[in-house]
Amino acid sequence: MLEVKEAAQAAARYFQAISLEPVKLSIEEIELEDGYWMITLGIVPSEQENFFNPSIINKNKDYKIFKIDANTGEVQSMKIRKI
Repeated sequence: MLEVKEAAQAAARYFQAISLEPVKLSIEEIELEDGYWMITLGIVPSEQENFFNPSIINKNKDYKIFKIDANTGEVQSMKIRKI
């Protein structure tokens, strides 16, 4: 079975491979459900980074849920996470 860190890395690699622009990723939520890791990543375009005012980042952060097969590490789906 895939460890949680490997599942989170699989989600990040998947998103970075399909993204059209550089982004900053953060792990927001993790859950093991019916043989799948459900990984929520927070995503901010790199040009919107502001280390002096983190509240700006949070306003522009998108969230995606990745469903990762816990045995193979294959990404099964990516969905928008509404807050």
